Amino acid sequence: MIVGAAKYGQGNLSLDLFQEMLERGIKPNDVTFLGILHACNHSGLVDIGLEYLNSMYTKHGIVLDAKHYICTVDMLGRTGRLDEAHQLAKTIRTEAKEVALLWG
Repeated sequence: MIVGAAKYGQGNLSLDLFQEMLERGIKPNDVTFLGILHACNHSGLVDIGLEYLNSMYTKHGIVLDAKHYICTVDMLGRTGRLDEAHQLAKTIRTEAKEVALLWG
């Protein structure tokens, strides 16, 4: 539901569903966070998205992968925060195929 709401421009609904999920004791996974980052990306909620990105590992123990970074780089780039996007993109260590997705 979180990803579906995000895909249809309902970013705030995605965030509300995520909070409800946490309140019910349901643990998020990497796909859940990808949906949250996507929601923040397409709703202009960059700072909130960055907070969620930072909490993935520190608060929830989820290891970030290339998809999370790519979504975040896109989010920063869409809002003109190109220096931050470039710095984050330079830190990504992953397979060549996934890096091609970032720059392609």
